[in-house]
Formats: sequence, C-alpha cells, structure tokens
Amino acid sequence: MGGPVIAIGIGAQASGTTWLTAFLRKHPQVHYPREKEVHYFDRLEKLGLAGLIAALKAEESSPGNRPGPRRRAADRWSLRRRLQWQSWLRLPRHSAYRAYLRSGSSAAHRVIGEYTPAYATCSEETLRQIMGLGPDVRLIYLLRDPVAREWSSIRKSVVLRFGRDREAAAREIAALGDRLPEFASPGVLARSDYAETLARLERVARREQVLVMFHEELFSSRDTRVVTDFLGIDPMPGDFGAVINKGLDAGMSADLQSRLYARLKDQYKAVESHMGYLPQEWHQTMKEAA
Repeated sequence: MGGPVIAIGIGAQASGTTWLTAFLRKHPQVHYPREKEVHYFDRLEKLGLAGLIAALKAEESSPGNRPGPRRRAADRWSLRRRLQWQSWLRLPRHSAYRAYLRSGSSAAHRVIGEYTPAYATCSEETLRQIMGLGPDVRLIYLLRDPVAREWSSIRKSVVLRFGRDREAAAREIAALGDRLPEFASPGVLARSDYAETLARLERVARREQVLVMFHEELFSSRDTRVVTDFLGIDPMPGDFGAVINKGLDAGMSADLQSRLYARLKDQYKAVESHMGYLPQEWHQTMKEAA
C-alpha cells in the first residue's frame, strides 16, 4: 500500500481557505499542521535555500520571536518549527518539507498536507516541484468572485495598516477614491490572476489531480463531499455557521466596483472557459459593474 495522499492548498487568498483548512484539520483521516500557511515554496522561490535559512535565523533572533511568559502556545510552537527547519533544510531538496508534513501523523491519516494561498502565484517550475513531492499529490484551488475577493483583500490591507483602530480603517476605506492603486497593486492583483494560475496548473498536472472550486459554493454538505471524495476520505459534515477571519464590514461604491471590474474582467471569461459556468454571484457582479 502506498503512502498518504499529499494535498496542498494553493489559493486563492480570501476565498474560504481558512475555513476549508479548519474543516480538513478536524477530519480524523487528515493530518494538517497547526500553522495554516507554511510559505515554504513561495519563500524558497523568492529567496533560494540560503536566503530562506537566513530569513528563518533572522526571525528566530528578532525581539518579536523571543519567548515570554504570555506568548500564546501557537506562537511558541511556530518558533520551535522555525528552529527545526534550520537544520531540516540542509537535508536533500524538499526532504525537510515532506518531513514537516508527516511530523505527528499516524497510520490513520490517509491525507497529509498544508494550505498556503500564496502558492497560486508560484512559477510553473515551482508548481512542478510541488507535484513531484510524492506519488500521489493533489492540489486544491478555491476561487472567489474576483471583484469581491479583491475588495476583501483591500479591506484587510487597510485594517493591517491601522491595527486596532477600526474607526480609522473604516474612514480610510470610505475615502479610497483615487488611491485605489496603492492597495490594488500589481502584486495584490496577482492573487486574482486565476487565468494565469489555471494555465500553469494545466501544464504541470492532470485535471484529476487538481480540485478547482468556487468559494460561493463551498459552504454546503454537497461541496464538502466534493472535497472528501477528491481526497479519498470519508464524508464529514462541516461547521457552516463558523465565521473565520471576518473582515471589516464596508460597502463598495459603484465607482470602485466598476474600476476593479475593469482590471479583472478577463478573469471572469477565463474561469468560465475552464469551469464551464460561473456562480450567480459572479454574473451579478458582471451585470452591476459593466
């Protein structure tokens, strides 16, 4: 009998990835690490092996990572993980990553993996390396209405800038106006470039190795069954009432919606061509913003 399925979530940001990760982490046949976003392949692509090791060492020595009496258990665990990776990364290529995914798993776990949305922006070569992690590697890619996803990302960027001052963040969001490019930068928009990611996936993996789903259809028993069937594990009900990483409530003006749609409209056509249809919410955005 072969080893466990390696299931890697690759995106898209703000598309229900945290909810799906929590769902999979609770499944008795799945072993996902406590830390959702490992950021191994994207950082390795950007920094190289020596650069990644140097970055981990810098994180280790930074004041924010020094253990204190009030540090959360998750933070302390994350620090231990970084300390382990500095030695593991010196093993043959990706051995550290595979060892990390397996760490803590048992024979009952038919699936191991992790979910880092940033992997959706990785190069074709890096995606090939992901597919080469084992004999049975499967990718999960969640898609959300491009304009709604972009608006969610922009709101999150503003909130991060203002920290706990939610009122100041709300005022900033309401006054975006011509400052939209500051938040919807090319780097941010790359997270919504579904067309390019889907094209790369088609070149590196067979369709049966990749599950592409719509965020708008995720939160139902039927679609969690799609996920469990894809991974070859038993069905399990999801907590559809759970709200995870709720952002700042803020309506999008018609002007902002139209401007975002103008930058992202080609994504609607590309996804419809790949999937054969679009959810009603996507059609509604197209109608309102056109």
